[in-house]
This record gives sequence, structure tokens and C-alpha cells, in this order.
Amino acid sequence: HFQITQGGWDKRQNKYPSMLKNWEREGFLDVCNSEVATTEDRHRMLKMLFNKHKIMAVCYDPFLAHHGAIQPFIDFYGDDIFYSVQQGRRHLSEPTKMLYKDTYSGKLKHDKNTIMAWMVANAVVKEDEDGNIKLDKEKSSEKIDGMAALANAYAYYLHHLDKMSQYNDEGIMFV
Repeated sequence: HFQITQGGWDKRQNKYPSMLKNWEREGFLDVCNSEVATTEDRHRMLKMLFNKHKIMAVCYDPFLAHHGAIQPFIDFYGDDIFYSVQQGRRHLSEPTKMLYKDTYSGKLKHDKNTIMAWMVANAVVKEDEDGNIKLDKEKSSEKIDGMAALANAYAYYLHHLDKMSQYNDEGIMFV
């Protein structure tokens, strides 16, 4: 599930008028009535996701969680499901390789989320001289946030395989 601010909607409305409306109608996009997504906007989205799915973990970038932005969620939902994922090739290369493999093999299921399909098309993989990879937008000015979130979820998955054994047969859906 994704959120977009009213400013982001207005910015993309001329370029993608039907796409945005379809995403909202399909239930994959929530429009925040502000220029910046607030803690309340994020809380509303998390609450909806927790009510709809069995959430095992919420992964976040600790750099972007500065100034206590994540703390209200930890206080409300409990710290046992929040997982800090350091960003960068050193921490995300292996999860990104697994994500890349699963994406192109058709193993990744995303509940026919058309926003995620769009983000997959916007993302490319860049490799460094040591064989580490990272997601990149290359020359695209469009979003790949969903792919980055999936790489974070894969990082959680790889570090918590013991908790995941119950899902080996049925698979895991990342939301």
C-alpha cells in the first residue's frame, strides 16, 4: 500500500491522470490531504494494514527515522515488530540480489499491485566492482520506493529465517 501527498498527486496528475485514479480506486493508494505525509497519515495506513494482514515486521530506514519519527509507532504497536534496516550496498546487496531473482523468476507475488509493477519498471540494479548491487532509478525521475521497501523486507527475511519456516510452503506476501 502506498501514500501520496496532495502535492505529489497534483504534480503527477497531468502526466498520469488515469493511472493515479486507478491506483486509488484499486485500493493501493491513499492520498494525504497535505503537502507532507504526517505521523497521523502513516498511523492511519499502518492501522489499516494491521487490520487487513498478519504483519510480522515493519522495516524502516534508521537514517530517515531521525528525530523520533518512528517512536510513536513503536509505542503503539510494540518494538518487537519494528526492524531497523541499515541502507547501503553492504547491508542490502544480498537481499536485493534475492529480490531481483524472485522478481524476474515470477516468484514474487504482489497481489496484482499496479503501483508496484510501475515501480519495478522504474528500477534498475547497479553493480559495483565487488559484485555488490543496489537498486537505482538510473535516469528515471519516478518512484522506486516500493522496491526499496521490498529490499528492506528481504533483509528482515534473511535475518529471521527461523521465524519464517511456517511460511515456506505458502510463501510470504510483502505489503
